Amino acid sequence: MLESPFKSFWMGGYECTDKLNAFGKRVDLVALTGHLQLINYDYQFQSVDILMGHTCPELGGSPDLVDILGFNYYYNQWAASYWKLLPWANEENDPKWRPLRLLLEQAYNRYQKPIALTETSHPGRDRPNWIEFVSHECAAIIKKGIPLCGTCLYPIIDRPDWDHLDDPWHNSGLWDAEKLAGQLPMRILNEPYAAALLQSQAIIAEADRYTINEWFSYNQYDDQNGHHQNLVTY
Repeated sequence: MLESPFKSFWMGGYECTDKLNAFGKRVDLVALTGHLQLINYDYQFQSVDILMGHTCPELGGSPDLVDILGFNYYYNQWAASYWKLLPWANEENDPKWRPLRLLLEQAYNRYQKPIALTETSHPGRDRPNWIEFVSHECAAIIKKGIPLCGTCLYPIIDRPDWDHLDDPWHNSGLWDAEKLAGQLPMRILNEPYAAALLQSQAIIAEADRYTINEWFSYNQYDDQNGHHQNLVTY
C-alpha cells in the first residue's frame, strides 16, 4: 500500500492534516476518522480550565492564579461543524450567530472573574460601525453587572500584515499610516473612526451611570425595613 502524502496530528481535539508537515502554513481540518464530531463547546476553555484548576488539578491550577480574563474579538466568527464564516453584522439573522455580550457573559459565568476585551478592531471603512457595535455589546454587559474592566483597540496605529511587511497595510487603526518614499510613515487620524470612538465612550459612560444608579436604588438605606446602606466610590 502506498504511504499517504498526508500526515495527521491532534490539535485541540481536531484531527488535522497537512500535505507537507504538521507545522506547515496549510492545515486542513477534516473528518477522516470521525473524530471531528468529537468537537464540543468546552474545548475552547481547556487552557483556562487547567490554569484555574477546573480540570487536570494535578498540574497545580488554582483560581488564585487568575485576576482578569482577557478576550480578543474580531469580525470573523465561525460555526464549528461546517466552517462557514458568520458575518459580524448578521444581516441574514443566522440563528447560529452569537452576540459578543453572550460570549462574554458565558465566560464570566464559567469563571466568575473580571473580564476585559483585550483586542478588537476592524479593517477599512467599517471601523466606525464596528466600534459602535462593540460599544453597545459592552454596555449591555455592564448593565448586567458583569465587571468589564476595559476595551483595547488593536492596533491603535495602522500596521502592515504579519506575513507581508510591505503590503497590504490593514487600515484598521485609529490612525492610518501614509507611506512616503524614503521617509517614515505619517500618522493620519481616521476622523470617522475617531468620532465613532467618542460616541462609543459616551455609550459606555451612560451604561456605567445606569449600573451605579441601579446599585444605589437596590442598596439604599430603608429605615422601615432596616436595610443598611452600602457605599461605593465612582
